[in-house]
Amino acid sequence: MILPSYSLYKQTHLGMSLGSSAVRMVELDRNGSIVKKSSTFASGEFISGSAVDSNSLNELVKKAVADGGFGSAYVAVSIPERFV
Repeated sequence: MILPSYSLYKQTHLGMSLGSSAVRMVELDRNGSIVKKSSTFASGEFISGSAVDSNSLNELVKKAVADGGFGSAYVAVSIPERFV
């Protein structure tokens, strides 16, 4: 996959997926190739029903970013469908 040459697409892009007990992140270069990736898992669920444990989520996101060494300012976030 090759992204258009707009200035926005000259940057790397970060994708973040929030599950009920995990945060997964991947950084892509402008060609769509994976540059970095990281996954962190909670000891239990931080999303349960309609409640979110924001402290646990915050810590998992910080850990995933630190573990992956991500540097992109452009983030696409995937959240569970029940929160849309």
